[in-house]
Amino acid sequence: MKGRQWRYHISPICIQVVREDGIPVVVAENKYSITFLNVTESNRTLVQLLTTLLLVGFATLIVIFAVSLYFANRAIKPIREAWEKQKQFVADASHELKMALSIIRANYGSNGQS
Repeated sequence: MKGRQWRYHISPICIQVVREDGIPVVVAENKYSITFLNVTESNRTLVQLLTTLLLVGFATLIVIFAVSLYFANRAIKPIREAWEKQKQFVADASHELKMALSIIRANYGSNGQS
């Protein structure tokens, strides 16, 4: 009995006997039937199923996260490349404009005008 888990059910019973003349007679009243069921193995199986469900669910979440991260990075890659090209273009244009302004200033200054 120790270490086992039990379920029980108590139900009232009433015993009737039918006499030869057809009249039912109550033989026992206020009696109860108690039924026991050993649920140790069922509970152990349920705990194993719950553990398996949690482990598989967690592993599935990790896999979904990794796959989502891969596809998100793959989708953002063209945007990242365009952003880098735009930054490079702005840097190059800035350099070219500074060079042109330096040449204009140098020519303006060499003509003796200040």
